[in-house]
Amino acid sequence: MSPSSVSALHLACILSLGCAGRSADTSKAVSDVPCVPAPAAATPADDLLASFSSLQNPSPSGHFSYGFQRNRWATFEAFAARGTILGSASWQVTETPLLGCPGTCSLPAIWKNETSSVQTVRSLNVPPGVVVFHPGAEGELSVVRWTAPSAGTFRASAWFDPLDDTTTNVAVVLNGVEPPLLAAKVSREAAAIFERTLPLRAGDTLDFTVGVGENGDYAFDSTGIQIVIDPV
Repeated sequence: MSPSSVSALHLACILSLGCAGRSADTSKAVSDVPCVPAPAAATPADDLLASFSSLQNPSPSGHFSYGFQRNRWATFEAFAARGTILGSASWQVTETPLLGCPGTCSLPAIWKNETSSVQTVRSLNVPPGVVVFHPGAEGELSVVRWTAPSAGTFRASAWFDPLDDTTTNVAVVLNGVEPPLLAAKVSREAAAIFERTLPLRAGDTLDFTVGVGENGDYAFDSTGIQIVIDPV
């Protein structure tokens, strides 16, 4: 089975019922981790795919925000501009379209395939319902930020999936403080996962980021992102 087929299978599982029984070893590729339908949660979870909004930033719940960092050490800036990518609305850094972009998009950006079919252009394949983020040409990181609505213990899970000839670096950062909780590479051969139970205060932030990777090239770096955060 090809890496892209394995990746699509895991995305399908995540989109339906989620994954249970994942390894705690966050260095493993998703293809090495069994995906088993998880039991229904007893309490509501924040789910990026389910709550993603192309109209409101932050999302209607107020827990997810979409934005970027000009570099790894820069502050988070929320996307204010909107465009289109492959027939779906996108949040992006500017309204000025990028030459060669499949729509009126600029980069960095984040968007969700809101159509009912797989969207394909060249080597990029995006299943319906999948959220995609992409770094920028000047090394900007695309960021999904989750803000804790209250104090408590939360189980945070994230999946970073290659959707193109991806060569990105991804990270999960608590309150903007280094070192990150996760630092990993994503490529056609390997996705990345994150799972951690964390005691948090109201207003604490988890930033899920994607950058251009070691080659410094932003082309073909579309990366699927799913985040599920449950109160424990």
